[in-house]
Amino acid sequence: MDRCTLIISDTHFPFCHKDYLDFCIRIHKAFRCVRVIHIGDLVDLHSCSYHEHSPDGFSPAEEMKKADKYIRQWIKKFPSVYLCRGNHDALIDRKGKTAGLPK
Repeated sequence: MDRCTLIISDTHFPFCHKDYLDFCIRIHKAFRCVRVIHIGDLVDLHSCSYHEHSPDGFSPAEEMKKADKYIRQWIKKFPSVYLCRGNHDALIDRKGKTAGLPK
């Protein structure tokens, strides 16, 4: 079998599908993947997005606290993961640019 890479994307923590981690673990094991790459959108950051927000939604602090809980679970299973930045991951920088903040 060739050297396989497990590609993970769009976890959008804390809104990830409840079975996605188990699915990725099964694929990783079945194909004996030698590396793991997350290709973006690790976190959702809906509370910081440009879209209309629900008044019942999470605050930025609540969303990140919940996201962190999921990220810790995934890191336990995949401790060596290459992480690419997605458009949701870049939301804070984009908001800063919109507000006129320099890099």
